[in-house]
Amino acid sequence: MRTARTQYETFVRDGLGEDYRPEFYGGGADARILGNDSFLYRCLTYNGEQTFRVTAQEIVAKVCAVYRINEAALKAQSQQRLVSEVRAVIGWLAKEVGGLTLSSVASLVNRDVGSMSSAVRRLSDRMETVPELAIRVRALKVALEENLVNLEA
Repeated sequence: MRTARTQYETFVRDGLGEDYRPEFYGGGADARILGNDSFLYRCLTYNGEQTFRVTAQEIVAKVCAVYRINEAALKAQSQQRLVSEVRAVIGWLAKEVGGLTLSSVASLVNRDVGSMSSAVRRLSDRMETVPELAIRVRALKVALEENLVNLEA
């Protein structure tokens, strides 16, 4: 394990001076970990159980707090840009952090699953071209993960 950590640390240090590299963002099931699905499963489980849980409501509360909007605004029929972005971020985080379905968050924000899916796809596309957005969304992801995951346990 020590050798792997040392090699990874060297890899990270060597890349510190590089510009944004899209291949290191937005990965598959869990972009926090470099490795295949089998490795990912081993990292995020303990005795066959997931080591973290997050609810759709916890994601909604965190995102609304960061964006400084009222949760009730998410359920309104408004298509205001900021509120639409918040809904999409909630959907993206539900998939990335919580392993939740879009259906579970769609009902919380009074949208159908098709609308949520489209919003998440548009957000993912925008994150590739708008670095500030990508940084904001990934910071939310890290904050949720830090509150929920204890891989050292």
